[in-house]
Formats: sequence, C-alpha cells, structure tokens
Amino acid sequence: MNLEEKYEWIEKYLAGKLSGEELAGFNAKVKQDAGFAQEVNLHREVQETIKDKNLHKLRSTLKKVDSGWTNPSQDGPTKVVSFPYLRWASVAAIGLLLLLAYQFLLPNPTTTLAENFDTHFQPYKMILNQRDGDESNVYQIKLKQAIKAYENENYAQSGLLFEELNREKPGQISTQFYQAMSNLAAQNTESAIVGFKDLLKKKDHLFEEQSEWYLALAYLQLGNPEQAKDILQKITPEAFNYKEARAILKSL
Repeated sequence: MNLEEKYEWIEKYLAGKLSGEELAGFNAKVKQDAGFAQEVNLHREVQETIKDKNLHKLRSTLKKVDSGWTNPSQDGPTKVVSFPYLRWASVAAIGLLLLLAYQFLLPNPTTTLAENFDTHFQPYKMILNQRDGDESNVYQIKLKQAIKAYENENYAQSGLLFEELNREKPGQISTQFYQAMSNLAAQNTESAIVGFKDLLKKKDHLFEEQSEWYLALAYLQLGNPEQAKDILQKITPEAFNYKEARAILKSL
C-alpha cells in the first residue's frame, strides 16, 4: 500500500465508510503499528480542528506536527515523517489550517461593522397618524400611503413617497426623518446620510437625537467606522440609545 492509498484508507475510516473485514483490518493495523496509529490520530485532530475552528486546538495540532518532524516515532514499522510525501502533506495541512484560522478566527473589520449594524439597527417606530379626512386631498392620500408602506416594511416605496411629500411641502421635519429612515432601511445609505445630516443642521426638533443615532448607523452600514465613532462619542448619557452607542464604541 503506497502513501496515497494509506491516506485514503484513513480518510474512509474517519468518515465511517469502512465496514466488515476492511474495518477489522484497519483496527488490527492500528493495534499492531504504533506509528500508523499516530498518523490516524493526527488526521483526526486536523479534521476536528478544521471543523471546530478552534484556535487552541490549531496551535496544539501544529505543535504535534512540528514535533513529529523533529522527533519521529520509533515505536513501530511506520515512521510518521520518514517519507518526503508525508512531510509535504503536513506542510499542506498546516497551510490549510492557517488559511482557515485567518478566515474564521482573526478579526475582520468589515464583518464587525456589518454585525454592529445588524445587531443595533431597528427602524424607528412610526408615530405619524393616518388621519381620516378629505379623500380629495392629494397630500393626505399620499401621506397615508407612505405611512402604510413604512409600517408594512416596504421601505423602498415609503422612501419614494416621503420624498414626494417633501417636495410638495419642504421643511416638514417628520416626513424628512421618515424619508431618511426609509432610505437607511432600504440600504440607500448615501441618501440616508444626506437626509440625517440635513436634519441635524436644524436644532431642537423632535427627531434630533434619533437622527444622530441613525446617522452613526448609516456610516457603519457604509463601512466608515471613523465617522461613526465621531458621532457615537457625541451621544450623551441622557440621549436616545446611549447604551447601544457605548456598546458599539467598545467593539470598534
């Protein structure tokens, strides 16, 4: 049996694909050949490390591989590092493990920003009323449609409707806020940022603190942590979502 066939045999065993005489023969080989048993354990540990993505296990496994290179087993006929092919295979395994460690264990700034946004973003509740009144009033009809679309989480549509309302009646703080809010929920992030920044230029209104919070989230969604930090640091203890702002700051 050459090395490649032996590794395939081990992989079948670890995958539970051996049975009958083949399984009995494999178990007998493990009992009789300490070097072969060591190889089987190494394969098992590599599989478990990859599956669990556990940094502690990764380090431990790599140490054992390295130890095997410098101190080959003399207990049985199989020498774990006596063949160049096995050493090459071990190098390949280490490379794969390090790649997995980099991908799954090391911090990823983009992922962190996205996770922060997903964790803390919740569209602001709708507080505008769908007033009953003159159904010939086009503005009121469109306002009811915008509110309904927002409540139904159809944010792309509500954003367009609130935009039309703001063109018809400029300067309405509430419809400006819900236009920006709709854009953020619909991932029209740059338009949302413009809207919240315009609202923050106007002081002492109902949605000032909310605009500050959602502007910070918009920068997270856009992938700009520094500008998000600048805004989050300005949120005071008595302001809207202060605790959430501090939690995000600690993670950035």
